[in-house]
Amino acid sequence: MKLTIPYTYHETGIPPRCRIPRPIRHEGTMRVTVHELTADDAPIAIVQRWCDEMTTYRWWRKRLWVQMTEHDILCGGALTPITIDRLRPHTSYERDNQQNNRRVLMQWGRAHIVIDGHVWRTSGEPRYVVMTFGLGCNHGGTGLLSHTSYNPNIRHTRYFRLDDRDNAVAEAARIAEARGDTDALPMQADSEFDILIPEAIRINPTKEHGDGDPFLNRLDALTTMKHPLIVGLCTLALVDHEMA
Repeated sequence: MKLTIPYTYHETGIPPRCRIPRPIRHEGTMRVTVHELTADDAPIAIVQRWCDEMTTYRWWRKRLWVQMTEHDILCGGALTPITIDRLRPHTSYERDNQQNNRRVLMQWGRAHIVIDGHVWRTSGEPRYVVMTFGLGCNHGGTGLLSHTSYNPNIRHTRYFRLDDRDNAVAEAARIAEARGDTDALPMQADSEFDILIPEAIRINPTKEHGDGDPFLNRLDALTTMKHPLIVGLCTLALVDHEMA
């Protein structure tokens, strides 16, 4: 399907009855192509179950797609699926020149598809990540969570592919024991995944991600002391040193 999307941009020029060049606002439209598919064209690749909810990831053109809901448009919105009649960009397309507008709109079109009348958007590949909170000894805790992207503050050794769940659980349990986060044991992931298309599991954290934030890594290492008060004092000293 093709959508006509309006946009605005600015170009430097001299308005009528003026002599000094200035940015002038212009309006334009662009025809954007959004592919319409059937469920057979984009089969289900991954199913995620967490709490009482379920997320389905479909596979098309070597990319993962998730269904758009009202929540994607409005913070706090319902999980009602977005239908084809509501397929429009939901941001303000006003940029410094016409070329940038057209580039962004083309990216928007490539990032959305319609499957049997409902709108789907591209998604990062889900993965497990071991996250720690607080000062250790159950102050905060340790968790095995799931995300669809890398956090630059977290080192690559904390990330695991979905097909490496056993190692993810083992590493999360080891970290929880080292920190004294006994309430987190036995360790359980926040989500369960069914992998229906193994080809869709492609990430390689060791090659794709970095070593995390050095300062946060030092703070995290302190929590293995298993004494929250001492960890807190050492943290303050380390912060003081960094700010000096």
